Amino acid sequence: MTHEKVTLISPSDAHPHGLVAYVCNFLRNEHNVDAHIVSVINMPFSNDEPQRVFSEMPVGRCFVFADSSKPPAIWKDEIEEIAFFLKKSGHCYVTETTLLMPYFLYGRQDHDDKDPKRQNSVLNAKRVAEDISKYVDRVVLIDPHSEQEIGFFDTRSNIIYSSHAVAEHLSRKRHLLENLVLAPTDAGGLKRTEILQSILLKDYDIYLPLIPCHKHSRPKAEVAGQIELSGDVSGKKVLFVDDIGGTGGTSKNCECEARRKGATHVYLYVAFGEFNAGFEKYARLDGVFVTDALPNKYPGKVEVISLNNTIATAVYQAFAWKRITGHQ
Repeated sequence: MTHEKVTLISPSDAHPHGLVAYVCNFLRNEHNVDAHIVSVINMPFSNDEPQRVFSEMPVGRCFVFADSSKPPAIWKDEIEEIAFFLKKSGHCYVTETTLLMPYFLYGRQDHDDKDPKRQNSVLNAKRVAEDISKYVDRVVLIDPHSEQEIGFFDTRSNIIYSSHAVAEHLSRKRHLLENLVLAPTDAGGLKRTEILQSILLKDYDIYLPLIPCHKHSRPKAEVAGQIELSGDVSGKKVLFVDDIGGTGGTSKNCECEARRKGATHVYLYVAFGEFNAGFEKYARLDGVFVTDALPNKYPGKVEVISLNNTIATAVYQAFAWKRITGHQ
């Protein structure tokens, strides 16, 4: 094994330890890296306020897996406390800290603040990123809502997309690929859709046409704008590509527009399946694909695509001082 140690830190029991265990086994078995897992435990204190402690002392290169399923204010405080300890503690033999952030919720502020999962999330994304940057040496974002988020961090930062995992999953569904076209849910999702189209063609020799889609301005916050497909989808299957499945308004409008224009089947791929208003507005879709970046439970219609290998590869590339290539 390599002489340099790697510590994988899972900040809470709610985090899917399956991912951390997968990354650990990937590093040890595939690349002969001396990797081990350290958990963060909430210990009761005399003043009834829990104090976070490590199950064992982190050493070497540390990779912290953010638990993005928590309310943003709690998530931010937890990450900053862990990262501060790793950077400042004289008892901790840590040479570098990398934060893997599946879902940077602060980058998305067009939502209803009454949602308990998003309380206090209107905090300025740039300020939050700057605060985190004080304590970590590198940040890795997965499928950010906007690529400008990467510039908010005052430290080394990378983006990895779920597109490779999605393309590999779709390549095995030959019945779905027949007469299938891709469409972004809005102009902001065009690049994400183009990346998926490019990977399918380059890696699997599968060409799927891309149909432009225009999303009109929202009449008010949390009310989805109307969708307009610019191409012919009559008699075709349509796979809409989006980053977040939220209240379902955009997805419902996409499905209605595609059916109106003659599509035979309508599918949706989202990187993050919040579905925070239930699944009712997604019910008429013929299929939904979502990654396991958020540890949620989904209805049977939803096909979950694992990002374990994508994330594990990015961790190894960061460890080996290689260029992180999880985008194209």
